[in-house]
Amino acid sequence: KQLCMENEATAATVPVQSALTSDCSRDKSSSSSSTSSIINSGITMPLVHALADKQSDVDLLGKEERCMQWSYAERLRWMWCLFAGQAALFIARTVTPVCAVSISMELSWNKKETGAALGVFFWGYMATQFLGGYLADTKGGERVVVAAAYGWAGVTLFIPFLPALTENHRTLLTAILAARVVQGACQGFHNPAVGSLMSHRVGLKDRGTTFAFQAAGAHVGTLLCGSLGSIILDLYGWRIPFILSGCLTLVWALATRQLMLIDLPSSEKQKSPQKLHHHHLHHPPSSPSSSAKAPAAAIAAMRDVPWSRLFRAPPFWAMLVGHYAHGHAYYILLSWLPTYFHDTFPTARSWVFNLVPWLVTVPSALMSGLTADALIRRGISVTATRKIIVSVTLLGCAFFLLLMPYCSGYVASLSCMAAAVAFSGFHNSGVQLNPTDLAPDCGGAVFGIMNMAGALPGFLGVYLVGFLLEWTKSWSAVFQQTAVVCIVGWLVYLLFGSGRRII
Repeated sequence: KQLCMENEATAATVPVQSALTSDCSRDKSSSSSSTSSIINSGITMPLVHALADKQSDVDLLGKEERCMQWSYAERLRWMWCLFAGQAALFIARTVTPVCAVSISMELSWNKKETGAALGVFFWGYMATQFLGGYLADTKGGERVVVAAAYGWAGVTLFIPFLPALTENHRTLLTAILAARVVQGACQGFHNPAVGSLMSHRVGLKDRGTTFAFQAAGAHVGTLLCGSLGSIILDLYGWRIPFILSGCLTLVWALATRQLMLIDLPSSEKQKSPQKLHHHHLHHPPSSPSSSAKAPAAAIAAMRDVPWSRLFRAPPFWAMLVGHYAHGHAYYILLSWLPTYFHDTFPTARSWVFNLVPWLVTVPSALMSGLTADALIRRGISVTATRKIIVSVTLLGCAFFLLLMPYCSGYVASLSCMAAAVAFSGFHNSGVQLNPTDLAPDCGGAVFGIMNMAGALPGFLGVYLVGFLLEWTKSWSAVFQQTAVVCIVGWLVYLLFGSGRRII
């Protein structure tokens, strides 16, 4: 019976492959002529090669994309659900930087110890990236995001009670660092699972808007924690924001489990076994016998992925470098922005500088998704689209970071910082969607690998800032080295990045 099903699946793919071949043949002449006109217009060579890749995007824009995905109504519901999940995730992640000054004063931490408490989160975060993507690709991303939320909610609720357990400075610091590692490990499952959902459940032409919308929840969460969290911090101390953020995550996880996952099996019964096998996904099937075989088939398909071909491809490494560069800037701003304004402008209200930068980032994140989808719908290749978005993100962020040392006033500094953070929001439809381009059948696992690179600056860069501040007592070196990393990442991706499928 299993052999018959595999033969049927093979037979079902033949018409699709033939159609794709004919589509590519019809597009060759138009792609060649359009490329020649672009060369004559004087566009730089990296973008010329990107536009020439339009022919290779046919397999992503063709009939394979039109396999059973979320319906419009399902996609809309999950967009809002994942938006709320990202908000809850970043409220729990941002609460420590927002409360860092108060915690440091109460527990007598210096800048290096504060930097360690902020950065150690990413040790755990990086460790679970690939596992999160692998589980999402094989078991279903919907279930992974809920299970991860239970984990980080519990740890967030536990942290405020640690000082009551011991008064020893070193023991307490070690306990808090360990809790931050576990918190990061639990959150490390979330985004690779979302990347897997984008790869398997959303078509290419809607992927930018869908991903950018849910990713905007991260900025809303940071905004809410920075504004309301700062007010609650001033009124009730640093423990209450931790407890509220943990409770909020628990509410989201329970609501998602009851309202979204309860309908998951029935909606997936419509998907044929051939399509499930073709996409290497585990969807709960309609019969008990096939239910036991689907996870094993998905895991076996993942083992057959030609990883060596991916690891030898320059676009894969360009993707990692580009994502690292963005993460270096984003996590430094996320972790150290409150401390910068507290040190430089001690009389400024904390809720203002914790609110304004993330407030302007929400529309920029949404705009990036709309822009990427509009470019693809107008016939611009995926490669060119990704490079345009990456250029706006990294160059814009670097420009305003380089201006920061020359801002002497509070309003100028806040405006510059807000602009740098806003440009970083464009990243959602650039490199961050590249795993779904390079390896659409195992997008979650590749997203996890990419996010491991993006998490490295979370502890290396954040800790380096603490070391630089202890050594130089100046913020100028922090902003300048961050801008240089952004420029290097942009240049590498412009030269070697691609949206062409590799595996």
